Amino acid sequence: MKIVILGAGQVGKTLATSLSTENNDVVVVDLDINRLQSLKERLDIGIIQGHASYPNTLKQAGLEDADMLLAVTNSDETNMIACQVAYTLFDTPLKIARIQSGYYQEQKSLFANEALPIDVIISPELLVTDYIKKLMEYPKTLQVVGFANDAVNMVTIKVTHNSFIEGKSIKEIKKFCDNILVKFATVLRKKNTFLITDDVVIEKNDELTFFVSKLDTNNAVKLFLNFQKSYKHIMIVGGGNIGYYVAKSLEDEFKVKIIDNDPKRVEYLSEKLQHSIVLEGDGSDSELLIEEDIYSTDVFCALTNNDGLNIMTSLLAKRLNAYSVMSLITKGEYHDIIAGSDIDIAISPQKITANSVLKYIRQGDIAELHSTHSGDSEAIEIIVHGDSQTSKVVGHQISDIKLPAQTLIAAVIRDNRVIMEFDDILIEENDHIIIFLYNKQLICDIENLFQVNLTFL
Repeated sequence: MKIVILGAGQVGKTLATSLSTENNDVVVVDLDINRLQSLKERLDIGIIQGHASYPNTLKQAGLEDADMLLAVTNSDETNMIACQVAYTLFDTPLKIARIQSGYYQEQKSLFANEALPIDVIISPELLVTDYIKKLMEYPKTLQVVGFANDAVNMVTIKVTHNSFIEGKSIKEIKKFCDNILVKFATVLRKKNTFLITDDVVIEKNDELTFFVSKLDTNNAVKLFLNFQKSYKHIMIVGGGNIGYYVAKSLEDEFKVKIIDNDPKRVEYLSEKLQHSIVLEGDGSDSELLIEEDIYSTDVFCALTNNDGLNIMTSLLAKRLNAYSVMSLITKGEYHDIIAGSDIDIAISPQKITANSVLKYIRQGDIAELHSTHSGDSEAIEIIVHGDSQTSKVVGHQISDIKLPAQTLIAAVIRDNRVIMEFDDILIEENDHIIIFLYNKQLICDIENLFQVNLTFL
């Protein structure tokens, strides 16, 4: 697949890295030659220096015969114009644009072929908001992402010294899951990830990833971690787009405080937020945090646009006894630095955004795709098409399907019903199959397995 990426910032860089390792022909366009050369030195990609929305630049990038345009610059206007040019001059099949401003997103009629022909809109801010909200709903989780319209969640938890599952084998744990639809996937232990088998014994500090029905997610997390508390008090530092969206999404269910040091932004937040307490001040001021009862805060979220400030305020909040701290980190190299620190969760907008885009690149009918918390593995939701004559899987028992090594079927969703005990069931057309890939490079094998023959209409 030939893909043109506009913007070599953090989002563009993450997408280029993911896509160039999967036999795609990738060209990245940016005005900053230093950014481009840095990417070119470590990736097998083409680079073009120029204005991302200029027709001559897009032509030079090869948009004439490209399969997809990913417009992910920091400028909404540039991204929108680039998609218009791609549609009008180059008839590009798929146009995906990053749109940050809520003022644009509210006007759905803008994004139609007769107006601004954008096929898919992605908003890193809204994606991050949804990601954080799920972490609030399921306390002490490191990651919760949904499949099949959230009927099934992929969950990652960190095992602590008082966790119920510490010291128990997977076989023993399953005995306590009679009423829970769950499928265990991997364990990350001391930087090494391995697939789950029944004889694996869970240890302290393991990161356990599993699939569970949405209805059973709370019960599974509480059982495994021996933790019954629900989050109530949330403190947010940073009133930018992400901070605002997070506060807005949480304020009806949680007690939210949001801190920003810009008086005009504080005034805006006060007008827009109905139930949150908006404070003007420095989020790294320990006296302010103490005054606002940081010690009774369940979750502290550092969501400014400054990685360094987010890291420092998160560490300060933890030292002041905030129960859990999350930090927004845009630079990939910082994630390795803070690994093992007191920061409980580092959130990468680029990785979250890249996952939302990758499902459109995959072959076959991929409804959803998410990487694991560690980033080592991947899970996809694929929709089955064809019949017993045109498909390699339709009409076959799941136990008879020759899956690639190091992959597993986590769940089957049929007629809104979640099935996790399924060795003897036959796969049917329109089933939604959630497949876990320990090695992301196996995606091509899975795509080929579920691909229908050319005779299928």
